[in-house]
Amino acid sequence: MYWASAHLATISPDVPVLVVPCTAAGPEARRAVFDRLGCPQPVDHPAHSVYYGSIWRAIRSTLLALRAQGPAGTVTALHLTHAEEAARILRLPEEDTQAALLAVARPTGETFRPASRHPLDEVLPLDTW
Repeated sequence: MYWASAHLATISPDVPVLVVPCTAAGPEARRAVFDRLGCPQPVDHPAHSVYYGSIWRAIRSTLLALRAQGPAGTVTALHLTHAEEAARILRLPEEDTQAALLAVARPTGETFRPASRHPLDEVLPLDTW
């Protein structure tokens, strides 16, 4: 899938709408909430899971809503390797944290088609791993 993100990076100047979903506080602020509530400090992975959990649901809902109205979108986080530069260009508040980048456009019909899917029983274990 890296090739898709790399391709998106090369065509991004031609993408009509780029959306940068952000959260209003970073993972360290979430650690302060755990402290205030008297909860044990989470290790890095759970802290980030709690932090990014709600924004990814919002991103997915945004992509579904776009598709229902005609445009399509794709999500990447590749730009986050340059998050500080992006924040400066976008004039984001210092306390905001970028979570992703959505590229939004109307499908041209040339190559847009439903994705191929494996049968559910091949990819989803039931009651076992």
